Amino acid sequence: MRDHSTKMLAVVICSALAFSSTGCDKTKAAAKTSDPELVTAAGQCADAVIARDIEVIKDLSDSSFNEDDRERWGRILDFESGSVYTRSESISIRAIADTMTFEVNDASATVNDDGSASVSVVFTMADYRSVLGNDISSTIEFEDLVAEASAENITAGFTFTKDGDRWLCTNYDVVLESVYEFTGEKYDFNVPLSEYEVSGVWLGEELSDTIESPEITIQNAKSICCSVWFEAEEDEYIDYDAISVVVTHNGEELLRNEGSMITYSTSVPGAPSDPSGCYLEEGDYTFTFYDAEDNEIWSGTATNEIVDIDLTFAIEGLESEYVQPTDIMFEFTWTGEFDIAQCYFTLEHEGEVVYTEYGNPYVWIITSDCDRSVLDPTGSYLIEGEYTVTFYDSSDNVLISQTFTVHEY
Repeated sequence: MRDHSTKMLAVVICSALAFSSTGCDKTKAAAKTSDPELVTAAGQCADAVIARDIEVIKDLSDSSFNEDDRERWGRILDFESGSVYTRSESISIRAIADTMTFEVNDASATVNDDGSASVSVVFTMADYRSVLGNDISSTIEFEDLVAEASAENITAGFTFTKDGDRWLCTNYDVVLESVYEFTGEKYDFNVPLSEYEVSGVWLGEELSDTIESPEITIQNAKSICCSVWFEAEEDEYIDYDAISVVVTHNGEELLRNEGSMITYSTSVPGAPSDPSGCYLEEGDYTFTFYDAEDNEIWSGTATNEIVDIDLTFAIEGLESEYVQPTDIMFEFTWTGEFDIAQCYFTLEHEGEVVYTEYGNPYVWIITSDCDRSVLDPTGSYLIEGEYTVTFYDSSDNVLISQTFTVHEY
């Protein structure tokens, strides 16, 4: 709720100006004249008040509406939720402002002998005070009541001075305080998100891959992503920062976090995984979203199944024959899902293991790293004979094996 410490003084001043502009003091009447351009200027000023356009207001004002005023009213008239207004206040004051109209009292337009001028403008809006007297549970209910409320009139007296051929407003700050007095009220409507129409969606690797169903079955999942969303016409009322989510696996809580979207994967510390370590463990993964009061918004379950996948392996870049090699490079490749971290390979010479390496598909054997028994006397290259490269999984099962021959000359 914004600060409105100057509100009462401004209302009193504005009311006094309006009264004086419509007064009938015959001794002063002779000193007053009308000006059609003044009425036009008053209409433009009133338009800018309703439009909440600070740049136009600045253009229609004299220097009395200074930079401090512009910054202050720029914040007040920006109805977006943030540092000035809560989401509930933002929605509520916008609903009131949307009912505003105005009418210029042409007969009140007067120009004084000293060059000053005044015009009375009647602003009409919903009687928000009568609405606030109700027991309101939601911003939607408040908007409905404002739309049905009786009207109230606020008479504002614009004062002007002439600059060349233009009439410029000299009391915009006072008028704005009077018209936008309602922005200083408190509109604290705590709305459980469970009251809104909400949908849950499961997201695939591509954002376009979505499933809008509370119950799904997936296979060999490494991660599961879930999000909730609201109908477009309700989305502006939702405080997404107040949403939280709990993820469970077969009824056991795994994670509790804030946000309307979450991804649970094997990379989360302590995540249950299948024996291969590649996928999330089989079972039901339930995502339940809550509002700030721990009211359940939406819940859905993804059932993960582990199925066998045909894997094919290959060794690329390994030649069938070498002559006095000082190093050998090749790559272990595969199709399908496979965790290379669980893999290792060996290099054998005539059936004896002379080199071993773990978790690396890109192999660069430098002969000096091998067992001395397979090196020439200088230790520079492999001795002749038949060599075998074999890759194994974590259970020592052979994945693929390939031989090559080394010649001395």
